[in-house]
Amino acid sequence: MLGSDNPDYLSFCPHGAGRNLSRTAMLRPYKDADGELDPARVQQVLAETTAGLDIRWFSGTPDLSESPLGYKDATKVKAQIARFGLATVVGEIQPQGCIMAGEAPELHWARARREKRAAHKAERCDGVRELTEP
Repeated sequence: MLGSDNPDYLSFCPHGAGRNLSRTAMLRPYKDADGELDPARVQQVLAETTAGLDIRWFSGTPDLSESPLGYKDATKVKAQIARFGLATVVGEIQPQGCIMAGEAPELHWARARREKRAAHKAERCDGVRELTEP
């Protein structure tokens, strides 16, 4: 990209497609009522969005938030760059493969902390119910 120094857009020029949503917001629709990712749904979506791609997960576990679904369509981003006069595309990288970081397994101490907080929250909610019930 060669930036155009467009003062209307603070001379901004994107360097990549970028994320559609934050990782948390992107994963939200794929979680069950308990807030856990639905493994079957994740596998289905990954199969659909990565068909024909050679993607390897560094952690060994697929991470939906790092899949193509998590990122903007590069063609649309280039069209917006041209529309707003942000830059001139002078070259393109055609990836031959991709290694995604993925999400590391939850550490035992982090799981224990999360479970303790959930239990404490449940106890507080039960206490509020007891106070409000006749």
